[in-house]
Amino acid sequence: MESILCNGILVKAEIEKRFNIRFDQYFPEELHRLREFATDGLVTIADDSITGDKLGRSFIRTIAQVFDAFHTPAIAFRVV
Repeated sequence: MESILCNGILVKAEIEKRFNIRFDQYFPEELHRLREFATDGLVTIADDSITGDKLGRSFIRTIAQVFDAFHTPAIAFRVV
């Protein structure tokens, strides 16, 4: 997702056109994970785009990893 890495914004229509997909249907799990970043004030998720907010720009690589097919999200565990 070079768009969000380079420009701080991902325009859903551009991705849909480039890959012939429906963004929200293709990336439901990724959008769910992005909600945590939105709750923390790092990204804004709009109907047509995802934008790294001012603070989120510092974490843009971590945010973009949500869309990385080769990145395995950290698994939370608890030591008993």
